Amino acid sequence: MEDAHLMSSPLSEKYINDHGEIGRNQDLTPVMGMKFRCYEDAREFYNRYALGVGFGTKIKSSWPHKKTKESIMVVFVCCRRVLKMKKKNALYRRPTKKTGCGAYMRVKPNRISQKEMQKAMHIYFTRMQQRNSNFFYLMDLDNEGHLRNVFWADARSRAAYGYFGDVVTFDTTYLTNRYDMSFAPFVGVNHHGQSVLLGCGLLADETIESFIWMFKTWLIAMSGHPPNAIITDQCKAMQRAIAVVFPKARHRLCLWHI
Repeated sequence: MEDAHLMSSPLSEKYINDHGEIGRNQDLTPVMGMKFRCYEDAREFYNRYALGVGFGTKIKSSWPHKKTKESIMVVFVCCRRVLKMKKKNALYRRPTKKTGCGAYMRVKPNRISQKEMQKAMHIYFTRMQQRNSNFFYLMDLDNEGHLRNVFWADARSRAAYGYFGDVVTFDTTYLTNRYDMSFAPFVGVNHHGQSVLLGCGLLADETIESFIWMFKTWLIAMSGHPPNAIITDQCKAMQRAIAVVFPKARHRLCLWHI
């Protein structure tokens, strides 16, 4: 089989609904350049193809990204494919149904530039805002128009803050994307003791200026009402930014980071 690629942006509605490019590929045979929304969609497609042809599938190999742990390439093969050569001088060989089937499909992400990612994010945010006017987003660009920081919060997050915004946690240690931008969620706790997302963003760096921008933007999205208390890690830049944007809020350190 030929290489397939993952799309970083959603596929067309027709492909998502039909689980395959039905208009161009009626028999769902893998071809070079096919695009999928995620690895799960690619595997489901290949499984459906294999089922129709008459063989099972398995993952031969997978290579994760060192930082994000995201798979950078996956190879699907026939389940009867022999992956290792047997010793010729073996005294006893158990019977096997393995064959030399060479069917495979290699899937790798379609790398896009940060400029393309920025454009895709803007299109997505604009579409979300058209669906619900209470969707909020703001993008911070440098002098050359490159994306530095971004924040977004949907209508549910903004409404939840009115009920569960007394104490907020802010943590940038959870995840970093392929562009080395830190994921920065604002999280509260509801009356059931469950975590509630109160907005999130991506930070290009963890400087005082970036934190101040993120906190001020989040405050705008929450109608200018600061929390009574905020819990973070021991980042000095974060502490200084909190003192500037939330001077009356009680700042506490998370036990996990102490």
